[in-house]
Amino acid sequence: MMPNTDSIPSYFPEGQTADLPAASVSDIPGGMTAPPAVSVVIAAYRSGDYITRCLESLRGQTFKDFEVIVVNSSQETHTGEVVSAFSGVRFHQHPERLLPHAARNRGADMARGGMLVFTDADCRAEPGWLEALVRCHGEGHPYLSGGIETESRRWVSRAIHLLKYS
Repeated sequence: MMPNTDSIPSYFPEGQTADLPAASVSDIPGGMTAPPAVSVVIAAYRSGDYITRCLESLRGQTFKDFEVIVVNSSQETHTGEVVSAFSGVRFHQHPERLLPHAARNRGADMARGGMLVFTDADCRAEPGWLEALVRCHGEGHPYLSGGIETESRRWVSRAIHLLKYS
């Protein structure tokens, strides 16, 4: 059973939209013509070696009414080449280095969905991740966050992870 997304608000004031060029049907996952319920924004910087796992995890979501936007601000082509293998993912190559918050803001400006969801290129989402977020949001929780687990076996990486996310 798919969650009810009728209660997902738009993040633009009534009567206003983002100042973006019109997307063609080929730019939209699944050939949808209506805006998706959710926009997933991924900030990327030198992410070509690990963004594949993130995008594959998004492809496996049980909730399907979403778009994916990747904002890359590293001056290399590898990330874009990897992302181009994923049909329907919108990719923005920024000409200058952006810190993660600025890359997320750029992605939010490009978003068409009524609900914004952010993740990082080195994260993987469980199959029911978006479905759970949409369901909780629809139950009246306007802001949601979740924990992040590390797969690293290195003690230094685990320590950094605990300091950042505990």
